[in-house]
Amino acid sequence: SKARLTRVLAMRTSIEAAEPVPVDIANDDLALFPLLYWPVPPDHPELSPTTIQRVEAYLGQGGMILFDTRDQGSGEGFSPGASAASSS
Repeated sequence: SKARLTRVLAMRTSIEAAEPVPVDIANDDLALFPLLYWPVPPDHPELSPTTIQRVEAYLGQGGMILFDTRDQGSGEGFSPGASAASSS
């Protein structure tokens, strides 16, 4: 859960994270969030070109995203991100 991630960050790093809040990457001001947690299920929808540009700008300005493909120990040998990269 997102609250658990906040606790783990506090225990293992010097990050003092606030309570997690949902973020709409297509509409919210991403500059307000120095770290985003992004769960990526295998059926994650494609992002619009505008949204991709917003994410790239966010990363270019020093933002950080923790992508959670939720496939650790799945035994499948690939992640949603790896399968998308191999198909391009």
